[in-house]
Amino acid sequence: MSFRVDGINGICHYAYDKPEVICFRDVADDAHASYWYEWQGISQNISMEQFFEEVEKCGWSAEKLSVRALEDGSGVIIDHGLRHQFWIPMSVINNYDWDLEYLRTSLEDRIESQDIRLKPCPFCGGKAKLMVIQELRIGGDEGFVIQCENCHMNTATINGMYSPNSADVVEAWNQRK
Repeated sequence: MSFRVDGINGICHYAYDKPEVICFRDVADDAHASYWYEWQGISQNISMEQFFEEVEKCGWSAEKLSVRALEDGSGVIIDHGLRHQFWIPMSVINNYDWDLEYLRTSLEDRIESQDIRLKPCPFCGGKAKLMVIQELRIGGDEGFVIQCENCHMNTATINGMYSPNSADVVEAWNQRK
């Protein structure tokens, strides 16, 4: 069965198989996920940086990639927000020196380690903070928002809730009058 999801072409695999190639699937919640689909057109000889570039080419934000679920001797599941997962075989990870420690680091901790320059709040002049939020409704996902620590005003760049990548929300915040 062939199909297309957000710019990725794939072929169906059974969900209970641990594929030997890079795959992806959609996730509804902790108990419901689609089958694994082989990501055709991606090299099976790929570094983590190249994988991030391929994810970005599909219109997704590579900064939302993290390991939160399964890691075993055959591979690793990498989450992209709350709704998508990638299966990366250990042969790819070991042969191309993937930085799993980076991927195991929470998005919140990654943000705190960055030197992000935010203008003061345009409403009260208070200090602003970049945060990761989760929209826990059907079809909701994970993203970034900036909020004033004093008056709690915030900004987002999509759907009024969050931005899929931090650069967009930082730019939107810093351009506010």
